[in-house]
Amino acid sequence: MGNDQIATTEVGMLLVGHGTRDKQGVAEFLETARLIAELVPSVAVEPGFLELAEPSIGEALERLVARDVREIIVVPLLLFAAGHAKQDIPNSVAIAAARFPHLKIRQAEPLGCHENILAASAERFQSVLPPGEFQPATDVGLIMVSRGTSDLSAIAEVSRFVRLRRELTPVAFATTAFMAVAEPAVATELEAIARSSHSCVIVQPHLLFQGKLTNDLRAIVQSKQAECPAKRWLVADHLGPCKLVAEAAISRFLEARADVD
Repeated sequence: MGNDQIATTEVGMLLVGHGTRDKQGVAEFLETARLIAELVPSVAVEPGFLELAEPSIGEALERLVARDVREIIVVPLLLFAAGHAKQDIPNSVAIAAARFPHLKIRQAEPLGCHENILAASAERFQSVLPPGEFQPATDVGLIMVSRGTSDLSAIAEVSRFVRLRRELTPVAFATTAFMAVAEPAVATELEAIARSSHSCVIVQPHLLFQGKLTNDLRAIVQSKQAECPAKRWLVADHLGPCKLVAEAAISRFLEARADVD
């Protein structure tokens, strides 16, 4: 990542996460923020949560102001642009920023189908695949599981992500499923793949951080394993804090910064 693309200490990065009551999930978000700050030492980086955890967006913004920042790029640490990125985060930032009219604020795009996110996702898949035990192109079915949304453009981006991921890690079958709101539901896709000829099923949570959804998903897959023991059921790790995710967030920051310039 070329840090020389950022030439001023007056610009700040407000990292926004959805928020969770899961302590590990909070720690993973804050660790990602630390990694980002380490990679761009010339930028004031402060993390904040939309809800459920602290620091809040308002607290993070106050810290940036205290660091003499005059321009802020809001970087949503979210995978796709649904309601949180389109409405909730801009509204919360606007309310928090009302006391600081001198600030210039712009929001970056969510991580989406950034090549680094695809690469990190592929790494999680490869790490759970037993070496030499299965031929992915003929034996493995992949279910990529997302949070769920009613936003049709975000659902389309999820499907696009799965298509791109399959190019990186060819499998016999790949589909997407959602934990809530959107279709197909996880239970529907698990039942369908249980009836398939694939001897190995990898269920991969396409989620950034640990939380209730990752725990719930593992429990659902364990239940299906008990119902259908003839197949090998594996659950990959969520993305979590890593350099690839951090660099993807910085890339979104730089894109938004270039638009300002």
